[in-house]
Amino acid sequence: MGAVGPTQYVVAVNNRIVTFNKTTGVADGVINATTNTFFNSVRNASGTSDPRIRYDRLTQRWFVVIINVSTPNRILVAVSDAASAGVISASTVFTFFFIPVDTTPPSISNTCLADYPTLGVDSQALYIGTNNFCGSPQTFDSTDGYV
Repeated sequence: MGAVGPTQYVVAVNNRIVTFNKTTGVADGVINATTNTFFNSVRNASGTSDPRIRYDRLTQRWFVVIINVSTPNRILVAVSDAASAGVISASTVFTFFFIPVDTTPPSISNTCLADYPTLGVDSQALYIGTNNFCGSPQTFDSTDGYV
């Protein structure tokens, strides 16, 4: 999964997030971290999986979502600061949030894993959709949307 901003291309895949110079295609060294490290403040000591990333031209912010893999799990969100104007540097500040899927409406059972998060961004909100797998063994149960 990747997204293009003013000067960078950012790739977020299972276990890695890396920034690249948009012109040269070379990793620029600003972010080169595991997703567990990047989301450490909100992942609740659980591994991470299934990232999605978007750059929003209107707000000039980067948005990254990923899940942790505990059951029940969390949807994790990272948002870059406005001061960076879309250019990720050593001084860029990301703010981290999480959605606990078992207690946030539409809440799902504590035996469920909200999986494969999707991410949409517009001028009004972030839109995140999940496929929910519940029980033991986990089987598809439902879908949810978060705005």
